[in-house]
Amino acid sequence: MGGHLFALVLGLMQHYGVGAGISQTICYPQIFGSDTKLFQRRYPVADTAFDQKRYAEAFRAYYQYFFCLGGPTETVNPRAEDSGAAALLRTGIAAAMEGKYRLAIAETQAATARDTQFGEAQFILGDLFFVVRKCEAARAAWRDAEVNPGYPVPPDADTRQPYASAASEMLSRHCTKAAATTRPC
Repeated sequence: MGGHLFALVLGLMQHYGVGAGISQTICYPQIFGSDTKLFQRRYPVADTAFDQKRYAEAFRAYYQYFFCLGGPTETVNPRAEDSGAAALLRTGIAAAMEGKYRLAIAETQAATARDTQFGEAQFILGDLFFVVRKCEAARAAWRDAEVNPGYPVPPDADTRQPYASAASEMLSRHCTKAAATTRPC
């Protein structure tokens, strides 16, 4: 099933002209490293690159955090794979890596519409809107991710999802009055 899904995603990416030449190498080399000091933030390498406006690097790191085997989080729930929303997000992030933000937004919006519990897609949608300077839409997407309960978890599990924490961080770094003076959208 996994190989078939990858072939489907690769086909969609090639159909839309996304990821040519890089789609098979997004996961390697891994750019997040293994330094435990980095993991004070949920997605440290991606967040740092995003804050420094190195967006292609940021989206590649988010892709690796969400989808690559051996990544430090591998946060995407199998239910997002089953619904097809994960494939849409993969295509969206690959488009963002190439600066094709209109396609990235469309694919990521489709992912959030297909699976409303897919908080990672809502989080990335906020990032995409921020990059294209649609600040109110970015705030709304990050707020949606922040309060998205995600998929059901066992009663003894930590219910705070990584994307929710990351969305809270983005809101505080980019959407407060203090941030407006140093990092305007």
